[in-house]
Amino acid sequence: MPCMNAPWPCASLNPIQSPRKPACSSPAKTQKLAAMHELSLAESMVQLIEQAQQREGFRRVQVVHLELGKLACVEPRALEFAFTSASIGTCAEGATLALRYVPGEGICPGCGTRAAMPTLYEYCPACQAHPLTAVAGTQMQVRDLDVVD
Repeated sequence: MPCMNAPWPCASLNPIQSPRKPACSSPAKTQKLAAMHELSLAESMVQLIEQAQQREGFRRVQVVHLELGKLACVEPRALEFAFTSASIGTCAEGATLALRYVPGEGICPGCGTRAAMPTLYEYCPACQAHPLTAVAGTQMQVRDLDVVD
């Protein structure tokens, strides 16, 4: 399911920013754009890992622990494939992605109710008057690296 205009708050190790996915009419074109989106994210992750390598002096990365929000509009399998490609010839080549999923949560701007958000476009379950504003589950963040010195 493609998503548009998703925010990408990131902190600590990685300020990965996602370009917006444009709407398109063709499913094949949507898949191609999604794959390009995940490749851009994977390339950003590899850059951040290489910066950490220069700063910390480790030899290579074995596991990248990644926190991925359920509302982040990232296809995990496409991201894993893109990471494998983007990391060739780097200290992250051969590393695996260990994904931890963060559920979506939102708050109603009208009544203040907090509720689970399975998608970005959910209405408040209490008042049904306002769409929820996402407060959790939109992030993609490298949390930790298992490295070899």
